[in-house]
Amino acid sequence: VLAKGGRQIDSLYTKDERMFSNFSLSQRPVTYLLVKFVKNKAYQSIFSFEHNDIDILTYYDNFSQDLTAVSGKPIEVDNYPDFRSTDAKIRKIRAKDILIKTLWVAKNKNGIDLQILPIGQSLMVILMYQQNSGAEIEDAKRRSDL
Repeated sequence: VLAKGGRQIDSLYTKDERMFSNFSLSQRPVTYLLVKFVKNKAYQSIFSFEHNDIDILTYYDNFSQDLTAVSGKPIEVDNYPDFRSTDAKIRKIRAKDILIKTLWVAKNKNGIDLQILPIGQSLMVILMYQQNSGAEIEDAKRRSDL
């Protein structure tokens, strides 16, 4: 990330998490990237992309198509195509009445999750990549912390 011109946000630095900004992923400007670690190994990356309400659904659809081209057919798609108006769908997303999401499982069994979420006053497209073994490590760590 740093090699791509990104910068680490030191105020959000912890032993198990790093936050970055100021770079692009596949020519899409990244608002924030949160990388989670277990035993110094990255197991989850959460990218956020801020976009305006007017064309966030098109942005999401294009992003989803790009991920499908790389990762194959998604295992789950919730995009609520029955809405007649984009404005109505945006209102429902902002009210958290619906969740727009698409899930893939990569050939290496890692999970890829794309969503539109209201965060503060903005709508964000969130891309989460999680290594399959990382989730198991995190679960074991949580159990040992109890």
